[in-house]
Amino acid sequence: MGGYLSGRPGSGKPSVEDCINLNVCYLYREGLLEPGSETVLQHRRGGSFLVQCRENYFGWPLCVSITWATIGSDKERTEHNQVIGVEFVDVLKGKARRPYFYCPFTEKRVGVLVMGNRGFGHRTFYGYDYKAQRMGHTDRALDSAAKIKKKLGGFNLDEAVTDDLIKPKGMHKNTFARYVDKHRRAIAPLAWRLAVISGY
Repeated sequence: MGGYLSGRPGSGKPSVEDCINLNVCYLYREGLLEPGSETVLQHRRGGSFLVQCRENYFGWPLCVSITWATIGSDKERTEHNQVIGVEFVDVLKGKARRPYFYCPFTEKRVGVLVMGNRGFGHRTFYGYDYKAQRMGHTDRALDSAAKIKKKLGGFNLDEAVTDDLIKPKGMHKNTFARYVDKHRRAIAPLAWRLAVISGY
C-alpha cells in the first residue's frame, strides 16, 4: 500500500515540472495582465518567449499573445504566435477576482498551460502528469515532510524528516502550529508504514 514507485506508472513523457509552463496567477501578480503590458519570460531550460497582454483582440475582451521561436533540423529559425483568452471569475462571493486561461484545445478554464508540440495547452491535452502523481503514498508523504522541514530552515543529512520541527526565530506561534499540524499529517503514512514493517 503506497510503497516505493507504487503511484501511476510513468508514461515516458516529461512531467509538468519539466516542461516550459505559463502560470496565469504569476502574470496577474506581476501586473502583466494589464492591457498593453509585455515581457520576455525566461525558462530554466533556456527557452524564452514574449508575452503581450491585449484587449479586444482576436475575438477576446482580454487575451495574451505569446511569441516564441524554434530552430528546425535545417537550422532555420521559425517564429510561432499563439493567442490565449483570459477570463476573470468572481470568487469569495464577489469580493475578489481570479484569472484563468481559456485552453485553446480543451476549451476549459485552467490556471497553468504547458508547452507542447502544438503550442501552449493544458497538461491533460498533452497527457502530462505532475511528479507527485507518479509517486506512491509513502513517497509523497516523505516529499511533503521534507519540504516542510526545508521551509522552516532546512535540515541536516543526519536528521530524519520525521524528527520534530524547530520553530524558526521570528515566526508567529500560530503559523508554526499550522506547520506542525501539516508535518504530522504528512508523516502519518510513514509512521504507519514503519509500524507494519516492524510488526507493531
